[in-house]
Amino acid sequence: MKDLTEVIGQLIITDISSPDTSNPKVLAEYEKLFIKHNVGGVMLFNEYKKDWANVENQLVNEEYATSLIRKLKSYSKDLFVGVDVEGGSVDRLHQVRGGRYPSARLLGKLFQDMNDHLFISYFEEQGSYLKELGFNFNAAPVLDVVPSYDEKYLMAYSERSFSDDAETVSGIGRICIKSLQDCGIMPVAKHFPGLGPVLRDYDPHYSFPKIRSISEESMKPFREAINHGLDAVMTTHLKVSKYGKSIATTNKKIVSILRKKCFNGIIMTDDLCLMSTGMFGKTEGLNKKNLKNIVKTACQAFKAGHDIVLVRQLGLVNDDKTDIIRMIIDEVSKKVDQGVISEEQLRESYKKVLGLKRKYCT
Repeated sequence: MKDLTEVIGQLIITDISSPDTSNPKVLAEYEKLFIKHNVGGVMLFNEYKKDWANVENQLVNEEYATSLIRKLKSYSKDLFVGVDVEGGSVDRLHQVRGGRYPSARLLGKLFQDMNDHLFISYFEEQGSYLKELGFNFNAAPVLDVVPSYDEKYLMAYSERSFSDDAETVSGIGRICIKSLQDCGIMPVAKHFPGLGPVLRDYDPHYSFPKIRSISEESMKPFREAINHGLDAVMTTHLKVSKYGKSIATTNKKIVSILRKKCFNGIIMTDDLCLMSTGMFGKTEGLNKKNLKNIVKTACQAFKAGHDIVLVRQLGLVNDDKTDIIRMIIDEVSKKVDQGVISEEQLRESYKKVLGLKRKYCT
């Protein structure tokens, strides 16, 4: 039987601090993440160094990206390698491609006037390109149903949503999911249970959004996607008053809704380092308290029923005092010993992850 620490490692998706494979410190980071900690997946980003995090642009051009992904997979041939390609403002490949994919909202406006075959071709082209670069999952589509013209709602998310109409979101979502899957790319639908009803002053990157209950309109795209073979769902840091004070990330009642809808795939968190989880103040950056909160939230997420936690390590693993991945593995193991987290549940998640790796990581 696989050692529990190795099982937990496979249930973590993280990032890397640098694509510079000529740097011994960077290679030491990769070795620690993918060999010592047995981390199951990595997300790549196109961003530059910040004051509080030594993170370099990893997606500059095609040659750079393919070479980096090939190097990462040399540590673990069945590694999940993912990216955020929604289109519009959230398109991590815009430098690599020399332009952005159209926004989700633009696609939604075109949907009524174009036949499904054009949308299938569009998403198949996208999936084939991702596969060619070496990726095997995309953190898309966004299945939020966000109002278009009412300024009281999250306008920043309206561009990321296909429509304010649940039927349109469901229709494009199904096409996107099936097309990506046909190309060997695992789609990860988000942001469950839906950010559509969230008021404009609450962005899950900066504060805890809150809604009263989950509407049928918000659920419809996720339910349709599940009924059509969706393999992975990402939750969001959203409070739903009906289900208590905990955000969906740590709320078993909210996570269990997906299982009640007969979803047998993997449920992953959004990044645990987002502002709203209380781990990073807007200016304070990294500190001991924030790292402790990340570890605590990761444990709560597993306890709530998540199969995978997404947590950016931000170049911290090479220092034992800030090795957030090791901290999570150790604390989850401790909670299993204490009976707080179910070992059986973790091993079931591990089996599901391996099953999807056989499907998408070949």
